[in-house]
Amino acid sequence: MLGKKLKKLVQSSDKSNAYIAEYLGCSVNNLYNFYKKNSLDSEVITKSCELFNVPLSYFLGEIAENIQVSKNLDIEDNKESSMWSRKYLEVQEKVNKLQDEISKAKDEVSKVKSEFIEFQKEAYKNQMEAFQKVTSMSLGKAKASSNNKTTLPKNEKLNLFSLNF
Repeated sequence: MLGKKLKKLVQSSDKSNAYIAEYLGCSVNNLYNFYKKNSLDSEVITKSCELFNVPLSYFLGEIAENIQVSKNLDIEDNKESSMWSRKYLEVQEKVNKLQDEISKAKDEVSKVKSEFIEFQKEAYKNQMEAFQKVTSMSLGKAKASSNNKTTLPKNEKLNLFSLNF
């Protein structure tokens, strides 16, 4: 049945049988053999649609279930599907790269936060040690002065607010 549809297209065309056979990737004898077949390979149907500028539905119509699809049909056989598949793969690749970059950025932020927390702990520890030293020195001087019954001169008094931690 599909062979008859192909034969009608060939007969109504101004293209030579040799040109059509070459376009379909077969010999002229094979082209004639196609006319007798009830089913055609998907590549022959697709190329015929392109060559004669007819929609795929011309061949499919109500007998779509009778078409034998080649077992080796690859997504590249259908140009439109191939284009969308390539676009999908390109977009998916970009998404994967962005997800990797986001993951790396999150790891870097986490590392910087940890370093900052450790820095703050160390700075606090240093400030506390300095405060304890200054406090113990002041208390020591205050005890000594109370024993001597003298007060510290103004320039030696402890001013906690002027300490730089």
